[in-house]
Amino acid sequence: TGSAGEIGHMTIELQGPLCSCGKRGCLEALAGALAIVAEAQQGTSRALTEGQGTSSAHAQLEMIDVGQVARAAQAGDLACKKALEHAGVYIGIALASLMSALNPSLILLDGSIMRAGALLLEPIRLSVAAYSLPSL
Repeated sequence: TGSAGEIGHMTIELQGPLCSCGKRGCLEALAGALAIVAEAQQGTSRALTEGQGTSSAHAQLEMIDVGQVARAAQAGDLACKKALEHAGVYIGIALASLMSALNPSLILLDGSIMRAGALLLEPIRLSVAAYSLPSL
């Protein structure tokens, strides 16, 4: 059906947030772009709400994308850094499970959020190390 390799809907947290697929705790619901933006917004990131060009704070928050979160985190915004860190932990948990099942020789991560660089990669690495077998 063309859905092989779709890890976004792996269950990572049984009682996690509701996902767009209708299930709870999917990787996408925990670490996807919308989840990262929502967490950064909940952390009341000033860097995300300044200069959006609208008068309503709510409207400003709706216009934010994950690229802005990554840029704000790189500029030192703590709420955005935390959102990326949490996403990295969940991504690392998913990758550790894949490593245990498939033992790939290479894992390639792609997407606009990867522009966050070490702010996302370091929590992924730490989480993979914590949740995978040492031999992997």
